[in-house]
Amino acid sequence: MTGTRRTIAWLRSLWAARGGTAAVEFVMILPILALLLFGTIDLGRLLADYQTAAQGIRDAGRYLSRADPAVLGVDCALGVVDDGSAPARAAMNLAMTGTVDGSAGYALGYWTNSSSLAAAGISVTVLCQDNGAGALRGLYAETALVPSLQVSAAIPFPLLNGWLLGRDGTLTFTVRHREPHVGGGWGL
Repeated sequence: MTGTRRTIAWLRSLWAARGGTAAVEFVMILPILALLLFGTIDLGRLLADYQTAAQGIRDAGRYLSRADPAVLGVDCALGVVDDGSAPARAAMNLAMTGTVDGSAGYALGYWTNSSSLAAAGISVTVLCQDNGAGALRGLYAETALVPSLQVSAAIPFPLLNGWLLGRDGTLTFTVRHREPHVGGGWGL
């Protein structure tokens, strides 16, 4: 019976012991802290890269809004531009590198496929508003259709820590900018 009492006494002392409790609690909370830390890093990168891409797409939209529509290959009926035109390629370079000739390095190190607008994930849509009865004056007074260009890009963002969130490592974000055309030559 003495052995049984010792065992019971040892179990009671083990139950009452508080040493090591902080270490056990830390081990329990560590995965949550790691998720917050690595998630914050990826979120910060995503926001910075989104801002960089948004600035590039805005610049591309402004550039295209001043291009000659005949050279750009604008089709108001279909709502598209000629993706192979010189202004469209220059706008793609402007969005991705910050220069119209593409001579600078890529603004985002993972957004580098500039073989075509489609390969880069960039699309340009023409949106035309009817100017019946000359409702819009000024620059568009003599124009039947008032065009604006919407430039958008779907950019795959590589997550550093996507495995923590159960993702495959990429997340696609979309950037859009719409700009009215202010250049000449729209006699549509």
